[in-house]
Amino acid sequence: MTLDDFVDLPGLGRVTVTEERRPRGVVAYRVSAAELYGTVLFKPNVLDQQLGPDRVIVQLGDGEHVLATHLTNLLVVGGVTLVGGGSARDLDTASRPLRLRLAPEKAADQSTAGGAAAVHHAHALCQLLASRYRRLDRLALMRAAA
Repeated sequence: MTLDDFVDLPGLGRVTVTEERRPRGVVAYRVSAAELYGTVLFKPNVLDQQLGPDRVIVQLGDGEHVLATHLTNLLVVGGVTLVGGGSARDLDTASRPLRLRLAPEKAADQSTAGGAAAVHHAHALCQLLASRYRRLDRLALMRAAA
């Protein structure tokens, strides 16, 4: 199932968000705006010897590769390509922020104002997407992952 919508992101304006529900409980958010494009995945994290996942992984870029630089459609903000992600145990509580580690892909962008702004905007975007993810039937998504 695919849904299209918009969110307003301070500093970047109106962002088109396409939500796609995939097998194994994965939800892909493809985003685009004048200065922003890419994919952010929310994936249930099934640990060994666990009946059902209780954690969600947030990943910048699309694919299953273990190296972030080998993923496709990485998030680009203001011309800076970002890698990284993180996880959350309890997305039901909006007051618990996502624990994300985001960084510019190129070392030269890591110490620039543009790189810092890109990371800031990506954090804000992921928080907005997490609030959208909270409204889904996550029990069904977790069951699909288990």
